[in-house]
Amino acid sequence: MAAFEDLSGERFGGLVVVKRAENNRHGQAQWHCRCERGHDVVVAAQGLKQIRADELFGCKVCRYVSARESAAIVADYAAGLTCQEVAARRGVSPTTAMDIARRAGVGRSSGVAHRRYACDHHYFDTIDTEAKAYWLGFLAADGCVTGGKVCLGLKDSDRGHLEKWRAALGATHPIGQSTKEMDGRIFGTVYVYIASPELARALAPLGIVPRKSLTYTPPTLRPDLMRHFWRGMVDGDGCISLSRPSGRWSAELCGSRDVVEGFACWAATVTGTSARAHARRSIFKFRVADLKAVALLHALYDGATVYLDRKYALYLRAVAQNGGAKGHDRWGNPHPLVA
Repeated sequence: MAAFEDLSGERFGGLVVVKRAENNRHGQAQWHCRCERGHDVVVAAQGLKQIRADELFGCKVCRYVSARESAAIVADYAAGLTCQEVAARRGVSPTTAMDIARRAGVGRSSGVAHRRYACDHHYFDTIDTEAKAYWLGFLAADGCVTGGKVCLGLKDSDRGHLEKWRAALGATHPIGQSTKEMDGRIFGTVYVYIASPELARALAPLGIVPRKSLTYTPPTLRPDLMRHFWRGMVDGDGCISLSRPSGRWSAELCGSRDVVEGFACWAATVTGTSARAHARRSIFKFRVADLKAVALLHALYDGATVYLDRKYALYLRAVAQNGGAKGHDRWGNPHPLVA
């Protein structure tokens, strides 16, 4: 008869033997074991000895995970995949994927690890396209960042613009909706919250931080991208209007002193205007009218591929009313424009 072998306290892969269990129906010795995540399992002695030392788990609940599989899981997790994505890719449970990553020292907050929605979390790492410059400007005007979350909320009639925002980031986050009553009227709001510490970190050096409304300073971008940034700001915090009695078009922007003075300087370079920013309490405002307004709209919107639809429609009306041809008003007089 074979000598009894006491395995109590020994480790096999990710299992530690606790005590002897009853033999199985084939008369083979079995042992009560506990895995590193606290699962209590019964494993035959022969099965324990077949678990390789490089296997992180020998638990039938956790599944065997070899060192090679573990390395692949760690690499996926470090590359930014969520634990659910890693699990689906490598054929393990999400909890197993997270445990293996943590054991390797690759940890993320639970909110990042368990992301439910997709998004380009590095979209604003480098501002090098029209779309990025535009959305940076629009966020500066209408967005907010708090607690690692980026939020953009608009009135419900501008829902299509939120769809453009989601498309730009490749985001699958849902669009929320809320209503409030004011002076007997119901106002609807649509919004998108994106939990992304990466986006928040990239936006901070660009001035998009909590409570930025009165302190925001425009960033320095490539000269060819500045008109797209300013178009985003005008779409968010600007106004394009037509005075009914006089038929005069005007364009304006409100915001912090640095924002409005920066916009006034840029507008001067593209239209020749000498208009300046004016303060109204803590809010500053810049406004141009007539030919200068039309020239400014041309500079902002000509050839644009991303814009707020209702303001772009006003730009088209202003152009049509002023002769349609770029650089001429409705009476055929030329005015300065950006080439």
